[in-house]
Amino acid sequence: MLPKLKYFLVCLKKFMTSSSVICPSCGCSHSMVVDRKYLITALRRCESCKLLFRTPITTPTENQIFYQKEYSQGLTTEMPSSQELEKMLTIKFRHTEKDFSNYINILKALGCQKGDSLLDFGCSWGYGSWQLMDYGFSVRAFEISAPRCTYARKYLNVDAYTSLNHFNNQFDIFFSSHVLEHVPSVSKIITYGWQILRPGGLFIAFTPNGSNVFRKSNPNNWHKLWGLVHPNLLDEVYYNKTFQGLPKILASNPYFLDKLTLQNCHHDVNDLSGPELLLAVRKPL
Repeated sequence: MLPKLKYFLVCLKKFMTSSSVICPSCGCSHSMVVDRKYLITALRRCESCKLLFRTPITTPTENQIFYQKEYSQGLTTEMPSSQELEKMLTIKFRHTEKDFSNYINILKALGCQKGDSLLDFGCSWGYGSWQLMDYGFSVRAFEISAPRCTYARKYLNVDAYTSLNHFNNQFDIFFSSHVLEHVPSVSKIITYGWQILRPGGLFIAFTPNGSNVFRKSNPNNWHKLWGLVHPNLLDEVYYNKTFQGLPKILASNPYFLDKLTLQNCHHDVNDLSGPELLLAVRKPL
């Protein structure tokens, strides 16, 4: 069955049986609808943690099955042939849709240095991890999809695993690129990332931009950001609630590197009208 049709039928069944609208991240039962699709799916704002989440919600088991068997997102998920990979490695992914040079420049602007230990959370088939390694970071990676994780290990020499139990050491950087919008519980991943960061370490996440500023500037694109593939929509309201009082940067693309500094910064919100949202938070010493 096609994923979108299956998604619609599952959502319809949950809708007809009055499926729970409890926040999948914090467990709060109170929320308000901020957007709707096809009458049966809604985007809600949790009254407690402030997360924007899709209902009917997706269970962890459903999430696991979806990303093992059904998730397809072009080059993000489609593992290249050996010939295609060779071409991409020859040019180090430059000027391809998986070019991480901009992300690496952002990490540098935030004070990260070659040799820093980095966990790439949600590495897919390893294209980003390889570039981070090539720059000079000491990279380990997590990927929920077993085939993509195996590909990363076998063909790109990425130290990648499908279980978080392999990461017992502390990292200088917790890095995720367009992952938090997919997970069953955002709070659990943030808590995990915070735990494995050393004091002074950096938590950095890139996601679709759920901010109201972007919604006003581009309502059609904002409306498309949540649904089957994205059960969560991250914005500055949720991040400010979650990381209240901590040094952080919130910005959207295009990024201005000279403004990305966390020194003595407790709340720095740059322009949020772009389609991608950047969060960078420094763990206290």
